[in-house]
Amino acid sequence: MTKIRFISLNVRGLNIPQKRRKALTDLHRQGGDIVFLQETHFRADAAPSLSSRFYSQSFYSIYDASKARGVAILLARHIPFTVIHQQQDANGRFLFVKGTLGNQKITLANIYLPNRGQCAELRSILSKLDKFREGLLICGGDFNVSLDSSREGVYPTPSVDDSLRGRFLHLLHKHQLVDGWRALNPTVRDYTFYSAVAHSYSRLDTFLIPHHQLTTLPDKS
Repeated sequence: MTKIRFISLNVRGLNIPQKRRKALTDLHRQGGDIVFLQETHFRADAAPSLSSRFYSQSFYSIYDASKARGVAILLARHIPFTVIHQQQDANGRFLFVKGTLGNQKITLANIYLPNRGQCAELRSILSKLDKFREGLLICGGDFNVSLDSSREGVYPTPSVDDSLRGRFLHLLHKHQLVDGWRALNPTVRDYTFYSAVAHSYSRLDTFLIPHHQLTTLPDKS
């Protein structure tokens, strides 16, 4: 598969047109070919389009009960993707999109987990994903779990719940999923989230991939 840049971003609402335009422009400038967004906060009866001159295809999962949660997947205009099927979550927690990328069958899964009960929610989502997926699987999003131990990824104040992390990694192992970024960067410290309350950095976002498909990853990040 041709090298493609994936980006995952918690946008904390994109209902304001100016914020929406800025986000799409910034994602394009960062070279995002396939983009996973969390917390779009769109209303089911008034969801704006995220298709633009940069991104020609957009898929959504919207929380029906209120203007909260919500996830989206965007594909840049030059990405030769043809959709076959998609599955949305009425709770706005996940979105599965299956299709072909050139001659390769691929499944894209964007997940936004709550800040409590992450393992139970992920277990339910992965059970659905196992029935849906075909071909190469790219599963990413905001998991609300620090994927690194305190010595690996949190600075300056360790705030990792090692019990939660252990149960989460055990669940990933059961489904034969690995942290793609960490596989490429085994010794690097980097972060996706800063907690002003805990004064700590952590890596809550990543892309997961089946371990037998690790050879599809580029040689370096």
